[in-house]
Amino acid sequence: MMKVDNNKIIPFLSLFLLLLIGITGATSSSLLISSVNNNIQTTTKFNDYSVLLIVNEDITDKLNTFLINKFNIFTKFNNNLKEIKLYHTNENTLLQSINKLENQKIKNLILQSFQSGLKTLQNKYFIILELQNEKQVDFLQDILKTEHFKQLKLSIIPLYNSFYNKFIIDLNRNRRNLQNTKQTIFYHNYNSLTAELQNITKVFPANTELFSIGKSAQGRELWMMKIFTMNGNNFFKNKPKFKYIANMHGDETVGRELLLQLIKYLLNEYFNNNPRIVKLLNRMDIFIMPTFNPDGFELRRRENANNVDINRNFPDQYVAASNSLDSKVGGDGNVRQPETKAMIDFLMKYKNDFVFSANLHGGALVANYPYDSGPINTFGKYMPTPDDKLFINLAKSYSLNHVNMFKSIEFTDGIVNGAQWYYVYGGMQDFNYLRTNCFEITLELGDTKFPEDFALDGYWNDNLNALLSYMENIKYAIVGNVTDELGNPISNANVTIIGNDKVIFTTEGGVFHRLVIPGTYTVVVSKEGYTSDRLQVTMPETTTVDKPIVVSFVLKTTNSKDNSSKFISSGMRHFDIILILLIVLKSIFV
Repeated sequence: MMKVDNNKIIPFLSLFLLLLIGITGATSSSLLISSVNNNIQTTTKFNDYSVLLIVNEDITDKLNTFLINKFNIFTKFNNNLKEIKLYHTNENTLLQSINKLENQKIKNLILQSFQSGLKTLQNKYFIILELQNEKQVDFLQDILKTEHFKQLKLSIIPLYNSFYNKFIIDLNRNRRNLQNTKQTIFYHNYNSLTAELQNITKVFPANTELFSIGKSAQGRELWMMKIFTMNGNNFFKNKPKFKYIANMHGDETVGRELLLQLIKYLLNEYFNNNPRIVKLLNRMDIFIMPTFNPDGFELRRRENANNVDINRNFPDQYVAASNSLDSKVGGDGNVRQPETKAMIDFLMKYKNDFVFSANLHGGALVANYPYDSGPINTFGKYMPTPDDKLFINLAKSYSLNHVNMFKSIEFTDGIVNGAQWYYVYGGMQDFNYLRTNCFEITLELGDTKFPEDFALDGYWNDNLNALLSYMENIKYAIVGNVTDELGNPISNANVTIIGNDKVIFTTEGGVFHRLVIPGTYTVVVSKEGYTSDRLQVTMPETTTVDKPIVVSFVLKTTNSKDNSSKFISSGMRHFDIILILLIVLKSIFV
């Protein structure tokens, strides 16, 4: 078991105003607290995501009004949701409940955190909100930083176990003797993850490439694994690219282990001639990054080592100071981080090659699609991209193939437009769509961000079919081969669909892969210096991964005639000069 340094943990928790209580035990993970103020409720057994606020004054009315008006994610997506529940308690009742905990280590940490939260306060009021997942805890934290509340001195103490557990969980259990357990997936720290990835490349040297896109703030490599085959249709010499990225938030850990498991699964099943996997790998190259924030994982926190949220640090279309590749700051106003810079460089290097992707998070159970941000000083607006219907289909392809995601009572079909849910300025999802060919969604894999590792096998079983089904959307890509009249590939040509403002571009090999939903489209390809070409293309419902819809476009150069005229004119001028010189020479020597 990892040794816990209490002197380091308590200041760390205080720094973020996020002092969390973990409740463990064989009987229940909830905390029984009696309500004593205003006779609101005599006894309440709070759910796994209840939050205690310790404040200097009674802000019940202000908090209740503000949450209902602004923090309305509880009710706006489904009428069956319970509204916000708000309770009161007192210090003695809380202390009595904490002292009943059986886990001595957690109890000691809780008591120290609780006392730390009281030290800066004079008039102590205790308010409890009943939330439904860890993502809502994040929202609450953001709300309490707004103008309405930032003047108040307060402490936030969620009453659930997962945050505290992550400080004491043993990340090296994957090295233990597994004779007495059927568990197959365990957490890997940075060193063991690196060793695992390196070992995979040794076992499958002809089908993998492990490389780093850069270094984290603390100097850890940002590993990316490329999985590929040399088989498939000869047309795909430059095969389309797909990517999965996880652990962008250091304390959202499920995706990290699922992607490591997915790498092994894809390679093993390919060599076992699993037809589903063979078709996928013959059709496209798959890039997988298990952890985009290795420092945050090692520190057991959301942000990177510089205390910056990487998923708020990319350029944003609504934040002018950030909306340039050369900007010094991200959408959050923080200095652009090493991890962000590395990913931007990687994405721009392959901006015409990646077709679609997904970014794996945790704290809720939903597939989130762009846009993620909206106009400043607005809130909760549905912000569709020109490809809104396509993104809805992409999100559903994951949620409907997940064991539980589509059953959500919070989100219809288990999907949501990111901006309608809550605004994210400086997110990676929007950056992909606005700056590259890549269509990216964000996958929230569960209500708990950092579950204990005995739950990871269950997450794998819940997500495997969805992970594969999402990648199989490559079958809905119109594949275009763009050349000039001599058959030379034309790179960086504009590819548009009539009625859609999104522009993608051809690769260096003159190829594009344009995702669509089944239907008939007019595709237009153009580039300066060439005539444009257009074709009507039908994408059938019945298309398959191994039988792509391939079309060819020929762009003729528009300056060939002008160039020949200029050449003839230039040649004539040269002939005239030579003729004059001959006449002059003749007159001299005759």
